[in-house]
Amino acid sequence: MRGTTILPTNRLIAIGLVALVAVALLAAGGLIRTATAAGAWYVDPAGNDGNTCKGAGAANACLTIQGAIGKAAAGDTINVAAGTFDEAVDLNKVGLTLVGAGAASTTIDYKDFGYNNAGMYVQADNVTVQDLTVTQGILNSTPRYGLKVGISDGVTIDGVTVSNSFRTGLDVLGASNITIDDVALTNNGGHGMQLLDVNGASVSNVTISGTGWNDMSVATWGQYSTLGTSGVVISGTNSFGGNPTDNGG
Repeated sequence: MRGTTILPTNRLIAIGLVALVAVALLAAGGLIRTATAAGAWYVDPAGNDGNTCKGAGAANACLTIQGAIGKAAAGDTINVAAGTFDEAVDLNKVGLTLVGAGAASTTIDYKDFGYNNAGMYVQADNVTVQDLTVTQGILNSTPRYGLKVGISDGVTIDGVTVSNSFRTGLDVLGASNITIDDVALTNNGGHGMQLLDVNGASVSNVTISGTGWNDMSVATWGQYSTLGTSGVVISGTNSFGGNPTDNGG
């Protein structure tokens, strides 16, 4: 017949399968979508967790940091505006970056909330926390730690202030290859900073003052991690306030 092309049987079967898959996808979701990285998320003290959280400002941003973490995917960035956020934070997704508007501008006041006994808990690899303050506005015995880094690899803490913790300000337990730079640890009831069973740590440009125990403790315990402690390098310009009294620890 003129104008008619007869396709081989195997090609007809392939075309038919593609058509069936397309129909199934359209019926399930209305559109055929491809996976894309979500990218950047925003948090604002006047926002709403019901927003898309994909833009800055009250009309677009999340109200809570944890709300934005819930929407984020591994490797995403969460931008936190200036203001005070009354919540504890659990950084539980690989490669998240949490960045504030500066330690003097963005404050997380965890009050008596906590994750794993900390106001901010990092429990995933390659997380970055940058340019914010973690504090407890009204001192409470729980949670005991300000910023706690658990078993993880490649975490970065940069431009962060931790103050008024009941015990240690920055507590690192069982982490590998952590970078701590430009950090201020003030008026914490335990150690300013503790590196316990840590394998690989770069510590630089740290200011520690007003601690109840030691300004900085580097030790091996082995109860929760078998890493031991090695490869801790301290460089840059560091200031330690010192505590001349016996704290009994």
